[in-house]
Amino acid sequence: FDIFDKTLLEVYQKARADGFTNLFINNEATALGAAKFPAGSLLRINKASDTATAFIYRPYGSSYVLKNKQAAGGDGRTGNDPTCNGPAPSSYVTSLEDLVATYKGATCLYSQATLAGTNFKSTDPINAQGASTLSIGYTVGSVNVNGTPTAFYTGNKLIRLSFAGTGTNPVTYSACDQQFSTGNTHNCTAIGNGSYTIEALSDGSRVMTLSNPPAQTAAQTYNRVFVERNGVVYYGSKDKPGIRNEARLNTTASNALMDQLQIPKFGPDDVLALTVASYQGTWDVRDPAQDPQFAFNVGTRLVISPTGTLSCFDNFSGNNTNCTGFSLNPANGAFSFTNNNGGAAVVTGTANFTAGTLSGTYVPQGQAPGSFIGQRR
Repeated sequence: FDIFDKTLLEVYQKARADGFTNLFINNEATALGAAKFPAGSLLRINKASDTATAFIYRPYGSSYVLKNKQAAGGDGRTGNDPTCNGPAPSSYVTSLEDLVATYKGATCLYSQATLAGTNFKSTDPINAQGASTLSIGYTVGSVNVNGTPTAFYTGNKLIRLSFAGTGTNPVTYSACDQQFSTGNTHNCTAIGNGSYTIEALSDGSRVMTLSNPPAQTAAQTYNRVFVERNGVVYYGSKDKPGIRNEARLNTTASNALMDQLQIPKFGPDDVLALTVASYQGTWDVRDPAQDPQFAFNVGTRLVISPTGTLSCFDNFSGNNTNCTGFSLNPANGAFSFTNNNGGAAVVTGTANFTAGTLSGTYVPQGQAPGSFIGQRR
C-alpha cells in the first residue's frame, strides 16, 4: 500500500486495529504526533500460516540445565541433612536420561520463614521443589517478584514439570507458589500429566519433547523442549504452528519512522558495526582440560558492562578477583587485562561475537603461562 502523505499515527493505529500487531510503539500519539510519511513510503501486510517449526536453543551457559543435591529431597529443618542443606548447583545435566533421573519432583522441607524486611511468613513447613522441577517457561500472573511484597508469596503460579508419575515416560505438570524477592519455587500442586519422547537428530543432537501441556499454558507461543548436545542439556523451545499477521515498512517508510522516534536509521546494505556494548554480558572461563559440566563452579566469571568495563569473579567463591587495565577491540574481539587474584596475571585473548566463545592465555608472575577457553552465558 502507498502510504505517502498519511500520518505515521494513522497508519500505525490502522495496522494494529486490523490485527497486524508485530509493530508496537509506546505512547504512540505523543511519539508520532502529526508527522507524515514521505513520497516512496510503502506498507506491506502479510499473513503467513506456519506448517512446521524448528527446535530452538541458545548455546550459552545460561541455557544449561543445572542440578544440585536438593533435587533428591529430604528434611532440611536440621543441619544434619546432607541433601537439602547441600551446596548450590555444582554440575550440569549431561544427558536426557540424566535429566529424567534428576528431576523427580521431590520436596525439601524447611522451617517456616519470614520474608526479609516484612512480617509475612511462609507456610509451615516450607515445601521447596525448585531444585527438583523444571521450568516450562510460563507463569500465571504478572506480579513483579521484586516489587513491594503484599504477602510471603507473589500470588503468581509458576508452571513446572517433573518426571514423576506412572506409565511409560511419565511427566507431571505442577503449579507452584513463587516467593517474593527471591522467586523461589514452593508448594507445587499437580495440575496434569503427560509423557516425553526423545528423538535423535541428524546433527548428532537429541531432543526431548513433551506431550499434553497443561491448559494453563494455552496462551504460551511455544512448547518447552530439552536439547542434548555434546554432553550438555539445554533448555529449548519449539514455536507452536499458527498464523502470523505482520505489517512491514519499506526502507523509506522505516527511516521516516526511525527519524520520528530518534532511532538510528538503517539500510539493507549496512554492515554490522560492533562496539564494546556488543560484548556485554557474562562469560564463563575455564581451563581447556576441565570438564565443561563443572565450569559453573570453577574458573573465572567475566562480566563486561555496556560501557566496556570489566568485573571478574571466582566462580567457586563468588568473590571479586580485582581485574584491572581492561581493553577491548570491538572490531576483532581482542582483549587484555590483569587478574589480581593471588598475584597479578596478564591475560590476553579473543572473544568471538558470533559464536559467543573466547580463548586466550594468561601469564602469572613467576609461574608458567596457561591457556583458557570460555563461552557467553
